[in-house]
Amino acid sequence: MTHSDELIVAIVDWYWMTLMRLGKQEEADELLYLVTEDTDPGENLSYKRRVLMYKGLIKPDELIDFEGAEFPDLEMATQGYGLANYYYLKGELEKSNKILEEILQKDAFWSAFGYQAAVVDYEARGGI
Repeated sequence: MTHSDELIVAIVDWYWMTLMRLGKQEEADELLYLVTEDTDPGENLSYKRRVLMYKGLIKPDELIDFEGAEFPDLEMATQGYGLANYYYLKGELEKSNKILEEILQKDAFWSAFGYQAAVVDYEARGGI
């Protein structure tokens, strides 16, 4: 791993999602201690907010509040995918699928990791 706070939030976020999908919740949850409310995420604030949601410090519906965001479509791809995956892991497929569809309707940031992951999940679910 890295010792940079700015990078650790992104690594923890994507690694947590990976471990959770592999059914390794205990290992995934151990990662969450690496990010706190005081962690400086640099440009990775979106990933920090997702990690704080996993920790229960941000409510899921607060995650996709983009009021005042410079690039709301990018926020939707990033925060939206984190939320769609979170709902998927919680077994709330209808909520997850709805968010995936919203992400894919806004393709201005098609190259964002969240957008690309949404495409993969959407197709894996049969195009919902």
